[in-house]
This record gives sequence, C-alpha cells and structure tokens, in this order.
Amino acid sequence: MGKMCNISCLTGDSQVPTISLRRNSGNVEKLEFRGCVMGFPKPQQAQLDSCLRSIDRRQFLSVCTKLGAALVGTAAMIPLSGCMSPVEALTPSQASLRVGVDCFNPAYEMLVHKDAHGAVPLENSKHYAAGFDVAVVTYLAHKLGCRACILDVDHADLAEYLKRGYIDVAVSAVYNDSNDTSLSFSDAYAPIELAVVTRVDSPYAQASQVEQLSGALMAARANTDYDAAIGAIPGAVHLMPYSKRTNACVKVRDKEIDATVVDRHGFENAAELFPDLTLVPLPVGSLDKGATQWVRMAVRRDDTALLDGINSGLASLSESDAQAMWKDAKEAVGGTMLDSE
Repeated sequence: MGKMCNISCLTGDSQVPTISLRRNSGNVEKLEFRGCVMGFPKPQQAQLDSCLRSIDRRQFLSVCTKLGAALVGTAAMIPLSGCMSPVEALTPSQASLRVGVDCFNPAYEMLVHKDAHGAVPLENSKHYAAGFDVAVVTYLAHKLGCRACILDVDHADLAEYLKRGYIDVAVSAVYNDSNDTSLSFSDAYAPIELAVVTRVDSPYAQASQVEQLSGALMAARANTDYDAAIGAIPGAVHLMPYSKRTNACVKVRDKEIDATVVDRHGFENAAELFPDLTLVPLPVGSLDKGATQWVRMAVRRDDTALLDGINSGLASLSESDAQAMWKDAKEAVGGTMLDSE
C-alpha cells in the first residue's frame, strides 16, 4: 500500500479541495483530488482533471507547478480562508529540485568545506557547494516550494544528465547559444563580461589591446564561451581546450599557460584564490563582440511548467537579493577546495 501525503494546506473545511499524492518506495504513483466541485471554476477543474493520472518522479515538479497555478487562480475567485498553493505547502520530504552544477567555477559554483559561508551539502559527494549560482537555485527551490538537491556534475556531462532525467536543471555550463533542440533556457539572471587573466609578472599583464596578446599560450574549458573567445584573439596560441574538470586559472597560476578567458565578475569575487593573477586591462567589451552575454539555466524542452516556475522566481529576484548572494559567495571563497577532484 502506498503512503499518502497531503501537499495542500487546509483549514479543516471539508469543502476545500485537497490534493494528495500516493507514494511507493519514494516514487509518486498516483495523484488524487478530492473536495468541493460545486463553485469550482471549470478552467481550474479541467486543469486539475488533466493531472489526475499516474505520474513518475520526473513529472512531479511539473504537475505541482500546474496545480499551484490552478489553485491560486481558484483562491482568487472563491473565498477559501487559509488555503495556500500546494506548491507553497510542499516540504523537503515531498519534492526536490535536482540541480546539476560544475563546482569548478568560482565564485559561481565551488566545492567548499563544510563550515564555509553558505555551504550546501552535495547529493552525490561528501563535499559541500557554495557560490552565487548555488544561492540562486536554493532561492528558486524555495519559491517553488521544494528542496534544492545540488549535484556536482562535470561540465561535459551536464547536458546529457539533463536529457536523461538525472537532473531537472543544469546551471552555468550549458551555454546560451546551444543548438540542442531538446533543451530550453531560462530568462537571463546575471550578465557575463569576458575578460583575460594572466600572472602579475607576465609580459601580457599590461596589454591594453587584444592584439598585444599575440603569442600568448591560452586555453580554457572545452565547449564554452571562454574557449570560443580565445579563438577570436588575433595571434594568440590557442591550445587544446580542457575536456575534463579543470579550472584554467589554476593552469595560469602554475605557469602551464600564459593566460585564459574568464567572466570578470566571477573572477573578481574569487580573486583571493589567485593572488598571483590579474585581469588584463583590455577595454570593456573587447571579447564580447559588442553584445552582452548572460547566465541562464537549462531544462528539458518538455518541462515547460518548470521553466515557467523558474522564470517566475527569477523575476522576483531583486537587485539587492543578487548583491547579497554575491557577497555571500565572496565570503565563501576562503573555504574553497580549489584543487579537489
């Protein structure tokens, strides 16, 4: 017999609709609706009826988002004192948002010690994660009424994990210009400004034009905007990109390469990790081809309800919220395990 769990918050009024889930061994088996039908608006009733079917775990977030929209609309039309959206009433034991991040991208995502500021336990590792993106997805999960389950996934595997259903959301390393028709991208939530980093004692440290980087040995992660930008620097020696989890700034620090391309804001907030490195003083926008680039999240193309929920949460993220998240990320940098594999 499956276990029943109620995902709506009720006042005890038997006329208030109740949404329940029947679970078996942790997987959602059956979604059930019971309660008042009289006075329940037909559009919302139809939307609920469409959800009365067996669903698997992957469909759970999508269904919850649809039900939340249905009941919120209903609450605005009939007086249900004390009733809240089922999405708001979810508990960590009832739903989770599985998010894949590559923890080798400080200060966006990074492996940290347990006592680091804002540390969140990883679901697939003994380590912890922190950073701006980790804070954003935790915020979004709260808005969706569920728990953020953060998984450390290599950049090269993020898209495949997403398409196979191992994760619900991929953050940071699935890039905005992807031509993969099986993915959809969220609204933008942070601007990217490409910049070049080199050692403070490098002959390229004072370059004021990209042409002055001619001859520099440069490399970055494969299939990233950073690697593409290196390919556009005239005269730079574009080395084979790194296919495995590697922070290119470590390679610059260790003098394996002369320079690499980074996101300026991320590097500035993680600068204490690299006291021997500096940003090359190129004119702003030198590597951006005149167009502002943005950080986005990726979901499977058929997860439209989840994408709508993510975009709604991002829209509620204020500038002061974002600044506080960056401040927390910067404070967490001191606990980063940069060379951990």
